[in-house]
Amino acid sequence: MADSVNMSSISSAATSGFAQAQLAQQVSVKIAVKTLDVAKAQGDAAISLLQAAASIGDQSLGSLEPHKGQSLDVTA
Repeated sequence: MADSVNMSSISSAATSGFAQAQLAQQVSVKIAVKTLDVAKAQGDAAISLLQAAASIGDQSLGSLEPHKGQSLDVTA
């Protein structure tokens, strides 16, 4: 009788340990997915910001002083 109780408690402990490990792995995966989503969103925002800055830069250079860059004075 003592052996069957011992085996039952060992089996129960192993099952509980396995379930905890499985839950920890699921939580880790969900955190990794969330972190990846945040990183992608930040990357997309950074690209949009750079594109907007480049667009504004192109517009402002031509409209403020359109004659700039058309000729070069090389006399000394």
